[in-house]
Amino acid sequence: MQLTVPNGWKITTDTTINGYSILLIGRMNSSTQFAANFNLLLSPYTGSSDMNVILDSAKAAMSLNFPGATTVSSQTVVINNHSVGEFVYNATINGLSLTEKQLYIINNSNLGILTFADLKTNYANSLPSFNSIENSIQFN
Repeated sequence: MQLTVPNGWKITTDTTINGYSILLIGRMNSSTQFAANFNLLLSPYTGSSDMNVILDSAKAAMSLNFPGATTVSSQTVVINNHSVGEFVYNATINGLSLTEKQLYIINNSNLGILTFADLKTNYANSLPSFNSIENSIQFN
């Protein structure tokens, strides 16, 4: 899987966060305390390919990890002829009110989770950049 990141993003590769191996992290250049960001987690996967099952699992994890979080949308979308689970939610994380959009992508026996996040009040401003990255995804 490949994706293109617009100018204005600081990119970090191959790092670990909370015990998860993250392939790619992007942070929009910003002078504020919190900047729009994304990360890509990719791991071997042998579970269900039914996006409804995957999205239900994502919602359950959200409820467990972020009590009080609310689902904005949960649906299957098509990106470059590939079915992808899309899950958007609002949550308070480390005292910040955020909107996160997660894409669940099955590709070559791997599950990719591409997460975009920004402050809830700024999410609409960051969405065009997030959508540009999302629409650039190419599958191998």
